[in-house]
Amino acid sequence: MVTPLVRDRSDHGNDAIIRGHPRLVGREDGTRYVRLDHAGDYLEIAPSPSLVLPEGYVAGARTRIDRLAEPDEMAHNPLMVRGKGVGWGATYFLRMVVDRTGTMKWGTCHGATEYGWAGGAAKVGAWADYVLAFDRRFGGRSFIDGDLVSDVPGIDDKVLNGYTDEPIFIGYSRIGHVIADIAMPKYVTHLWGCVGDVRLAGPGAFGRSSRLGGMPEEDLRLWLDFSDIALSGAHTTEWRRPRGLRASYLRDFDRWRPTSLHVEAEIPPDCRVQVSVETSDDADRVLDSVTLDPCDGVDELPLEGLPPAQYARITTRMTGGLDGGELQVPRIRRLALDCEGPGVRSTLSWSTDADWRSGQFTGAIGIEAPDRLRVFDEYTDVIHG
Repeated sequence: MVTPLVRDRSDHGNDAIIRGHPRLVGREDGTRYVRLDHAGDYLEIAPSPSLVLPEGYVAGARTRIDRLAEPDEMAHNPLMVRGKGVGWGATYFLRMVVDRTGTMKWGTCHGATEYGWAGGAAKVGAWADYVLAFDRRFGGRSFIDGDLVSDVPGIDDKVLNGYTDEPIFIGYSRIGHVIADIAMPKYVTHLWGCVGDVRLAGPGAFGRSSRLGGMPEEDLRLWLDFSDIALSGAHTTEWRRPRGLRASYLRDFDRWRPTSLHVEAEIPPDCRVQVSVETSDDADRVLDSVTLDPCDGVDELPLEGLPPAQYARITTRMTGGLDGGELQVPRIRRLALDCEGPGVRSTLSWSTDADWRSGQFTGAIGIEAPDRLRVFDEYTDVIHG
């Protein structure tokens, strides 16, 4: 499926994936912000070497917090988080969250120590700059609209828990203690609000700015530009043979002719999907291909002119759209390729997460981690039940 990308202006290529169904809202000056209306709306920035910051960081999010958590909802609603989760234990590298009381909570962790603190009141219903600066030597400072709201000492020679294999999330986090069986907390927490700017700088920016706009550009590792959204990409399956090679038959090099392609897809009106069937005799060099335009729903497309070959694969190119701020996202549910061989027929099918992950994604195409929004009811959390 198309996973829209918010482009990174920092030259480090740390684009943010837009998950869920948020709205992109335009301003009169041509800029945009994203509105996180639903529990599954959030941004995800994948791990990268440029986001490894063992000495410290300056993180900032320009956010409008629209509401606080209700009594029956998880609190510690995340503006910006990196780690296994928030709310219990030394499970994060960066924590910028708002409690259900409206109090902002900040922090980092080292070793078995959760080094978190509270400070400042969230400006619910209004735009504000929220900035967390931390340096191992100088400590942590938290700012709201440039005003210092908390200040804690440094940790000297202690090593920060970097969680460098975890994404950075905007508007999402898991919450609770980490359950050993699943290596993550049981619950999920979200932010209800709008995000218009996100930046992350290295420790060289510490003490040089208390607002996003003043963060030195040369130190930025992440700078999301909500006016630059990528909506196109491609997925290429792995090469497959309709029948596996039987080693006992050295002459078993049967060639198969693709005859038809079945596509099950969701293609909104402002979106486009093109599917190319490619063939090969060595699972490397493409012998021939044909490109088709499937329709929304279930479509059967006859294939003509493709000569027989040993292997086949499918490349799907997709482009999303914007309709009044609503992100329109095409999805491929299933691909099935009918083939004819010497006296036999076979069908190659792709429909599961494992099928898609065995191929290659490029551009604004991908799939969400399967357990990202799951609550693990079969486990008990020591705090939240």
